[in-house]
Amino acid sequence: MDLLLLLFLIFFFFNLSSNPTSKDQTLSVQTTSYLQCVLVFIIMLHHISQVTAGAPGSLLSNGLSVAGRLAVSVFFFISGYGLFKQYLVKKESYLKNFLQKRLGPLLFSYAFAMLIYFIYRRITGGLGVKDAIKSLVNGSPFVSNSWYVIAIIFFYLLFYLSGKLSRNKSMFIVFLFIGTALFFGITSYIGYGEWWYNAVFTFPVGALWASQEKRIVAVVGAKYRIYCAAIALLFSFFFYLDEIQPLIYFRELACILFAVLVIALSYKYWVNAPFFSMMKKMSFELYLYHGLMISALKTQAWLVEKRFLYGLLVVLFTVVISYLVRIVTNYLMKRFAAIGERTYGTLNAEIENNQS
Repeated sequence: MDLLLLLFLIFFFFNLSSNPTSKDQTLSVQTTSYLQCVLVFIIMLHHISQVTAGAPGSLLSNGLSVAGRLAVSVFFFISGYGLFKQYLVKKESYLKNFLQKRLGPLLFSYAFAMLIYFIYRRITGGLGVKDAIKSLVNGSPFVSNSWYVIAIIFFYLLFYLSGKLSRNKSMFIVFLFIGTALFFGITSYIGYGEWWYNAVFTFPVGALWASQEKRIVAVVGAKYRIYCAAIALLFSFFFYLDEIQPLIYFRELACILFAVLVIALSYKYWVNAPFFSMMKKMSFELYLYHGLMISALKTQAWLVEKRFLYGLLVVLFTVVISYLVRIVTNYLMKRFAAIGERTYGTLNAEIENNQS
């Protein structure tokens, strides 16, 4: 497993370069998309390491145990940042079709993943419909690691409602923080796993960053190295506090500071690999289906013992199945959209005929 992690780190550093897309003091869609690709692979390695942890030859990869929440914190930050940037540009028109454009494809892809996972778990473990439905509300969805999908659905709805209820961007941000606090409080109170809420405040922080980006970049840019070093030290401080005295508030602050540090560095550096041009189109599928490959290949005990081969096959098979699923879901969504447009057109024609 260490070898697989080292190969990823070598790939990462050899493709790390100055970011030419942030000259206008903002993060480009390409920058955030490529960063999401890096994060997806880190999360994949994190979950693979949970299978191989503690085995000989896993010294470095044991450190991946904390990589999951840190990567997710950046995911939440990018989501909040990206959504609010779009809102600042398009204003109310962005909210008009927000649920259809944002939630529609996400729900369709998730429903398709649920179908595939249900068939697999039905065959291998006898999963029933009632248990599958129950898993979606008890904090342990039967689609592996898809708690994040359920969480992001909540935050999309929160974003939409906050935008509709607020009169200005300051109120918008306040509503996002209040909604996030409610999510944090409810999920922790009802006993969901800590991973549900230990990084969620990076979502409104990302939106806040987007709303004040020019000011923040101007201040940080003046003494870039000093500010980045200060953020890194603060992150290390709260990360250390969390290690010696585990408290969710230390962990949340560490996640926020880590996300801010990664974003601050992204204005200057990025991982520019042509490989990511293809990967960014199916990053959501990579997240959804790597758990399926981990589970399917874990049934072969001899393969798990060969940790490098096991991890490599999980990654390769995940890429293949994600590519195929992306093709199928894109085709199905286009077909459904075409049917919907024809139905809508027919209804409009009938209404016009009736009125005439």
